[in-house]
Amino acid sequence: IKPMPHRKKHNAKGIEGGYVKQPTMGIKNNVATLDAKSLYPSIIIAKNISPDVDFMIPKVITFILNEREKYRKLKLEGKATEIDKITEQSLKFIANAHYGVIASPYFKLFDENCAAEITQTGREIVKGMSKFIEEKGYKVCYNDTDSTFIENINSVEEAKQLESDVNNYLKQWAKGYNIKDEFAPIVKFEKYYKRLFFKKRTSGEEAARKKYAGRLIWKDGKDVEDIDYTGIEIKRSDTAPYTKEIMEDFFKELLINGDEQKAINVVKKAYKDLSSGNIKAHQIAIPKAIHSFGVESAHIKGTRNGAELLGIRFDLSKKPKLLYCVSPYKEICIEDDTPEELIKEKITIDYFKMADRLITQKMKSLIESLGYSWDCVICGQTTFGDDLWN
Repeated sequence: IKPMPHRKKHNAKGIEGGYVKQPTMGIKNNVATLDAKSLYPSIIIAKNISPDVDFMIPKVITFILNEREKYRKLKLEGKATEIDKITEQSLKFIANAHYGVIASPYFKLFDENCAAEITQTGREIVKGMSKFIEEKGYKVCYNDTDSTFIENINSVEEAKQLESDVNNYLKQWAKGYNIKDEFAPIVKFEKYYKRLFFKKRTSGEEAARKKYAGRLIWKDGKDVEDIDYTGIEIKRSDTAPYTKEIMEDFFKELLINGDEQKAINVVKKAYKDLSSGNIKAHQIAIPKAIHSFGVESAHIKGTRNGAELLGIRFDLSKKPKLLYCVSPYKEICIEDDTPEELIKEKITIDYFKMADRLITQKMKSLIESLGYSWDCVICGQTTFGDDLWN
C-alpha cells in the first residue's frame, strides 16, 4: 500500500468548539453532573463521520470503546490492577484523540468539514439536552462541552431518574437522524455534590472555566465523603505548603461545615500570621522545577544566590524552593534539608511579599467569589453590602 503524502499546506479557517455555558461564581447546592459518554467518539460512530473512503475511523473507535468498557467495568467492580486502570485511561485518550487529529491541518486525513460537523452536533446535543432538563423544572448551572451541572437535585435517586429521562430524550433525538438506538449518545450520572463552589477569574467578574471545588458525597455508584478539586491550585506541585494548608482549611469550613464566616477567618488569620513572620521558612518557600536557564526567572536568580550565600549545590530534580527576601538578595532558594537556623541567620525574609504571593494572589479571587471585598477582609471587616462591588 502506498503511504499517503504529508500535507504541506493547509487553509484551515478555524472550527467552532464545544458548547460552554459559564457558571455564576459562588456556592451552588445539591448539584448533579451528567457527562456525555465519549461525546465526540460517539458522534463519529453514530453519524459514520470519517474523511477516508473506507470509513475506518468509526470502526476503529468502536473497537477502542468496547475494549475500554471492559477495563472500566473492572475498575468500578474494584477488581482492576494498576495496569488495568492505566489501560482504561489510555484507551479513553486514544478514542478522544481521533477528533483532534481530524481537526488538525497537519494530519494526513484532516477534514475541516468532518471536524465542524462533529462539534456542531455536540453543541446541538448539549443545548437540546439542557433545554429538556430545564423544561423539567431544574436549573443547569454550568455546561462545558460534554459535562452538564444541574443544581437543586434533592437526592441521588432523583439524579438517577433524571439520567434515565435524558437518555430517553437522546434516543428520540437520534431517531430524528435515523440513528439506531445503540448508537445514540448516552449520558452518565457521575457525581453528586452537596455544595459546589465556582471560583471567579483572577481578573474580571466572571466565573472561571474549569475551576471549582465541591463536597462530593456520591461518585460512580458509591457513597463518598471528599472535597473534589478541579483547576484549584491546591493540586499544583509548585504551590507552597502553607498555601495548600490554608486552602484545605478554607474549603473544609466552606464546603464541609458550611460556614462562610469561619472560612474567611481562616484566610484573615493566615495573612496576619504570615505577614507578621510567624510561619517557618520551609512552609512558605515556593517549589518549582527549573528546566532551562535561558530566562532569568526568580527561581534561577534564587538558586544562584542560594548557592553563593548558603553553599547549596542544588539538585534541580528536587525543585528549588524560593523565598522573597529583604536582604542580602531579593530572591534566595533553599532545599528541603536547609536548616531553619541557617535561614534565620543569613536571610531576612520579606514576609509582606510572601503574604502577597502565597495568600493574596492565591486566595483573593476565592474570597471575592463569595461576594466579599478582599481589602475589607484583611482590614478586619467581614460583613459587607453590595456597594463594595461598585
